[in-house]
Amino acid sequence: MLSNIYLHRFDMLLEDMGLKLVRYADDCDIHVKSRMAADRVMKPCTSFLEVAPKLKVSQERARSAHR
Repeated sequence: MLSNIYLHRFDMLLEDMGLKLVRYADDCDIHVKSRMAADRVMKPCTSFLEVAPKLKVSQERARSAHR
């Protein structure tokens, strides 16, 4: 429950950045148009999650996939 409260702030950050996302509990898919956009978005997302709540973003699971 507590993670959902904090991740709501994360959702709002992404929406303020104009990004589309789908969140599944503590996992999320962030929809961007290019690999460059994915790389650009990854840094602020990781910083947001790792600084204040001190969560660990798994680099093995965090990836960009462009279709």
